[in-house]
Amino acid sequence: MITISSSSSLSLGKLIAEKLGSRSSEVARKRFPDGELYVRIDTDLADETAVLVGNTRTDQDFMETLLLLEAAQGRHPDRIIVVIPYFGYARQHMRYRAGEPISSYAIGRAILDYADSIYCVEIHDERAMAPFNGKIHNIKISSTLADFVAKWKVDYVISPDDGGKDRADSVARIVGCESMALDKKRIDDTNVEIVNPDLELKGKRAVLVDDIISTGGTIMKASQMLVKNGLSWVSVAAIHGLFINQSAEKISGSVSEVAVSNTIETPYSKIDVSGAITDRIQEEIK
Repeated sequence: MITISSSSSLSLGKLIAEKLGSRSSEVARKRFPDGELYVRIDTDLADETAVLVGNTRTDQDFMETLLLLEAAQGRHPDRIIVVIPYFGYARQHMRYRAGEPISSYAIGRAILDYADSIYCVEIHDERAMAPFNGKIHNIKISSTLADFVAKWKVDYVISPDDGGKDRADSVARIVGCESMALDKKRIDDTNVEIVNPDLELKGKRAVLVDDIISTGGTIMKASQMLVKNGLSWVSVAAIHGLFINQSAEKISGSVSEVAVSNTIETPYSKIDVSGAITDRIQEEIK
């Protein structure tokens, strides 16, 4: 088995390789004068299981992942398993208006032209996986999240909206505390209103748990409202940290601690998902 890491997943790819006990491929990269990317896999993959780790968060991430897949296939591995820690473009799983692309389908179809299977971590919407007949696998990391959160000794695990209630419930069940979901009303693309919870919070400790932190607006409003209602301590634990427009610094100024997983490499990536990923891969290759 040989692990290949894209630029977007170098650290996580190394951890996955260590846990799988696989070799790591050397990859050469450069840019042509016109900006086009060049990659080269410098390891023989013939008759090996190749595990390619790469995100599709940005156009650039996706292009590198796709080029590495084509290069890998050209080295004749026995099979190719792709790990997409953060599956970008998963928001649009259907056509809401005529003329729109189904972006999740375009990404998945392009990768599965080369890969035998895809593993992603907490995809934004599981409906995006439906057209692919079980070849895209979603890895849920509630237990990994709970193991990290447990050290904070919280009284509540709170989802900032109803959509994350199941995740908050799962984490709280493992940690051994109460859970709840806040009532969030979206005003527009950047503004939300959060209704005060009918709950006794005075002197309590809580963690806000979410799947994606993008601009951080919801998290900041939720944390500020909870502190105003009496919480003595609140932190944030999320799966994917996008942190648009330096939002991490703004969030960290309003909570005790910010922690996200290492699906995307950031200074706040304190929750390691490599174990959850390798456990699923090992089930496939038994």
